[in-house]
Amino acid sequence: PDLLPKGAILAPRRGAVGPHGRLQTFNCVAFVAKGTSVVGAADGSLYVFVGHTARLVKPGAHAAARRGAPSAGGVQSVALIGTDLVASGGGDGDGSLKLWARKSLQHL
Repeated sequence: PDLLPKGAILAPRRGAVGPHGRLQTFNCVAFVAKGTSVVGAADGSLYVFVGHTARLVKPGAHAAARRGAPSAGGVQSVALIGTDLVASGGGDGDGSLKLWARKSLQHL
């Protein structure tokens, strides 16, 4: 089945992080609800975007990526579990998987 309505076009949009963080490489995304997503960043932060604007950031959710080693560090995976839980995996080499409350990004 088609993912977009006939004639629809996908267009890139730059995310607006505003006072919540900094523009950087985003490694992964989980779509939470219509227009809301949780994004994992290279510096180890988790962002919650509503539309294309960051509304919440959890700095240091995982260790930051190291220069010259793109697969090491940062948030490498993010997934939604049910409607209230976010799981994130880091590339810090320890195989860590962390759970977060979706609305507050409070570590559980």
